Amino acid sequence: MRYFAMIDGERVGPLELSQLVEAGVRPSTYVWCKDMADWEKAEDVADICRYFRGHIHDLMHPSAPQPEPPRDCAAGRMEEMMEQVPPRFRPYIKNPDDILGPPAGDTRDYSVPPRSMLFPAIVATLLCFPPTGLVAIFLSVKSSKAWKHGDRKDAHEVADAARMWMGITFFMGFIVYAFMLRHLV
Repeated sequence: MRYFAMIDGERVGPLELSQLVEAGVRPSTYVWCKDMADWEKAEDVADICRYFRGHIHDLMHPSAPQPEPPRDCAAGRMEEMMEQVPPRFRPYIKNPDDILGPPAGDTRDYSVPPRSMLFPAIVATLLCFPPTGLVAIFLSVKSSKAWKHGDRKDAHEVADAARMWMGITFFMGFIVYAFMLRHLV
């Protein structure tokens, strides 16, 4: 993304993020890019703040690897994603999160153990479809073991996989029972 800056009353730019420091942009300098509605202070633009924080860190820790500057503003990313959506579906997209997905970062609470899926997995295995039910049982046991060993994030991820296999087991069971009823009638 290229930015324009107001330095000493004159518009300077377009500038890449890496060029802002050399151009004299400070936190109180007003900047603008094509995805912004109006000029804003550099300290209020997330991409610029992130870049400056990384730049200051690099100055204080010269041996640290150089981070890449962020590629785009969120609006620029939205434009890129919209280009990948077929034109006939674009009018139906009202929320950018429909394309961009949920915000980055994991908000799950890993201090609480995941819900045990062992008993439901056993019941699903016996009543629905044993081949996939055995996978759900295996993953349920694996999740419990991961929690006991202190692998909290892994325990939650494996529990999610166990839930998925439980759904597959129920679905396959319905298909098998429907097929059997169809041939019995």
